[in-house]
Amino acid sequence: MDLSSLDLRISTELRDDAWDRFVEFEANGHFEQTSRWAEVKREGGWDPLRIIIYNNGEIVAGCQILIRLIPLIGKVGNLPKGPLFIKNNENLIDFFIQKIKELIKKYRIQFFIVQAPDNQNLITEYFKKEGFKRNTFLNIPNATTFIDLSEPYRKILSSMTRNFRYNIRFAQRNGINIREGNKNEISQFFKLMLETCKRQAVKPSPSSESFIQKLWEVFSPYKNIKFFLAEYKKEILSGLICIPFGKVFYAWRFGWSGKYEDLRANHLLHWKAIQWAKENGYKYYDFMVIKRIIAEKILKGAHFYSVAKGQDLFKLSFGGEIALLPEAYFYIKNPILRFIYTKVYGNLRDIKILGKYPFKIF
Repeated sequence: MDLSSLDLRISTELRDDAWDRFVEFEANGHFEQTSRWAEVKREGGWDPLRIIIYNNGEIVAGCQILIRLIPLIGKVGNLPKGPLFIKNNENLIDFFIQKIKELIKKYRIQFFIVQAPDNQNLITEYFKKEGFKRNTFLNIPNATTFIDLSEPYRKILSSMTRNFRYNIRFAQRNGINIREGNKNEISQFFKLMLETCKRQAVKPSPSSESFIQKLWEVFSPYKNIKFFLAEYKKEILSGLICIPFGKVFYAWRFGWSGKYEDLRANHLLHWKAIQWAKENGYKYYDFMVIKRIIAEKILKGAHFYSVAKGQDLFKLSFGGEIALLPEAYFYIKNPILRFIYTKVYGNLRDIKILGKYPFKIF
C-alpha cells in the first residue's frame, strides 16, 4: 500500500456513525471501539480521540483512544481492541503505531495502555518492538470461551456437560420463565449484579446504575443491546445484559439474587440467550472472560473440571471453544513514572499495602 496516497484525520467528535459502521461491519471490530461506547464512557470522564486513515474516501484503518485525567498522575489513554485494519500491512501498521506515539506525546498522556483486537497478536508484536511493555497489574480480560452458533442445536447441546443439559430441561419443567427486560427494569438488574459481586467478593463493573442506563440509551437505537430476565412465580431471580455487535453476541453482564439455586434458572437464562443469538444470525456467543491461567491449562490438555471453579466452571460447562486473546501492553514515556509503576507499585501491591490497582483504568 502506498502510504503517500492515504489521508489521515484526527477526530475528537463524540459521535461518528461512519466510524461505527467501519468497526462493526468492515473491520469486524469490537463494540468498545465505537463512538457509541465513547459516548457511554463519557459519563466517567473519558474523552475520545480517533485516528482514522482513508484511502480514496474509504476508511481502511483506525482506532479510538479514550483519554481521562487522573489526579496525581495526569492523562491516561486507553486503546481497547485496536487499532483496526481491513488488511494487515506491515508498513501501515508500523506507520500507525508511530502516529499513536506522536499523539501520546502531543496530548501529554502519561500512562497509555493498549490491547490489540481479538485474534490479532501480530499487531501486539509491533507494539512490543516500539517499547510497549506487557501489562501485569491491570485486570484486563485476555481469555474467553465462546460457542460457534453456526453449528446445529444438537451439536451445541452435545458439547455441554450432561448435567448442564439436564439442568436446562429441569428449569423449563419447573416453572422458570425467561423473558426480555426493559429500561424500567435496569435498576432491578443492577441490584442483582451488586448481589452477585458481593458474593464473589469483587468490585462491581460498572460501578453505577447510571452507566447501564446510558448504555441502554445509546445502544438500543442501533439494536446493540439485549436484556433477558429469569423469573420464578413472577419473581425476578437473575438477569443477563448482552451486546449483539457484528457477528458476535457478547454476554456482557450478569446478576443473580442467589435464590432458588436448585431450580437452575441461570442455565436456562443463558440457553435462551444462545437460542436468540443463533436464530437472529449471530455467529458466536461470547462469554467475554475466563481466567487466562485456566484457559492455558485447558489448552495444554487439562480437563476444565480439574482447573476451573465458580463462574469460569459455569461458562466452560456450556462446551464452548477456548480463546486466548492478545495481552494488554502499556507505554509510560516518563522514566520516573515508569519506575514507580513497574517497581514501586508492584512491590507495594504484592505486600497488600495498596489496593488492587493504582487507579481505575475503566
